[in-house]
Amino acid sequence: MTTTPIPEQSSGPLFYAEKIIPKRMPAQVDLIILGDSQAANWPEDLAKSLDPAGNVFNLGVAGDRTQNVLWRLREPALKRLDPSNVILFIGRNNINANDKPCAVAIGTMAIVKMTHLVWPKTHIVVVGVTPLRIMTPQRTSDLLDLKLATVSLLGQTKLANYVDVSSAVACAGPSCEALRPDGMHYTQVGYEGIGHLVAPLLLSHH
Repeated sequence: MTTTPIPEQSSGPLFYAEKIIPKRMPAQVDLIILGDSQAANWPEDLAKSLDPAGNVFNLGVAGDRTQNVLWRLREPALKRLDPSNVILFIGRNNINANDKPCAVAIGTMAIVKMTHLVWPKTHIVVVGVTPLRIMTPQRTSDLLDLKLATVSLLGQTKLANYVDVSSAVACAGPSCEALRPDGMHYTQVGYEGIGHLVAPLLLSHH
């Protein structure tokens, strides 16, 4: 179930989420990057450039699905952080696990609502799941359905902005500077492009 909170199911991510992240938790933060490996891999220097004060905390955990993020948001210590902005990357691993796009969108919406319960004043930017370098017709259809369902749910609540960053990580023929060799994760160039699309949404809420 995409909306049922559960801990990470493998030992590495679970250890990182429960032991490493709490030790790194800052006293003050303005921007939190939340979600799966696409969040976790955001280069620190680029992440800090998104916030004028550089007070950025990365809460990304590789392999996370919607249900894992919901589990992690129940941590009481998070409440004191009170960020101005949250960037959310989620849904990739749900789609890879063949969860239905509509269910993933509902799970994403559950995270948005939970985030507002934890940090009532925060502004959330949901980053859409981007295409892989090589896509099957089914995966292409799944991502379109996920985008439409997510935008529809978010539009009904006004709790977050959705941003489609596909243009920042699109491949031009054999050249693909924005994606790593695995065809899924972003390179420095990819994160730079994503940052340019996300930054205006964040700055308007400082």
